[in-house]
Amino acid sequence: MEIREDGGLRGGLLGPAPGDGAEVFSFNVRGWAAAPAGEEIAAFRVLDGERVCAEVAPNRPAGGGGEGAAGARGFELLVRAIELAPEFSVEVAAVLGDGSSRPLATVAGSRERLAVPRQAELDPAMITTIGRSGSKWLARLLSCHPEVLAFQPLVFEPRVATYWMTALRELSAPKSYLRQLHTERWDEPRWFLGDGAV
Repeated sequence: MEIREDGGLRGGLLGPAPGDGAEVFSFNVRGWAAAPAGEEIAAFRVLDGERVCAEVAPNRPAGGGGEGAAGARGFELLVRAIELAPEFSVEVAAVLGDGSSRPLATVAGSRERLAVPRQAELDPAMITTIGRSGSKWLARLLSCHPEVLAFQPLVFEPRVATYWMTALRELSAPKSYLRQLHTERWDEPRWFLGDGAV
């Protein structure tokens, strides 16, 4: 593990290590950081460019060289690789109490493309519009064509593609295994995915 010092921030990553791999579309990032004198670490972020992929408050003891550092805080968080490009590079940053952030490390990797087992027989089209702009009428007109199949355009507003994309996104990186005991309320939405875990 390489320990980095930048603007008074000192820290490093414990994982993933170079050459680590997984057969799933997510990976854990673990590490620690010690804030500059007079500052404190409020959170850790993983950034894909300007987009925040994951964020967590310090949730682990500092390890891997951070045990003796004053004010060192550890973290572990889960990153959904399915939301990243097939060849990606993300930045891990520590967020200080004043809202500023300092770079801690860069994680580069690759993921496989989603496999399509066969040639698609249908070529779906998603219609997304703003409300009250005629989307139902457009779907109705399209359904009149003999080679177009529409899903009851004037009865429901189907969100089939959105449903399956959301299911894939959530199940590609469930955090529930990181929180083995559920101590909060069972009526929380999506508790089974581990929302509220790291």
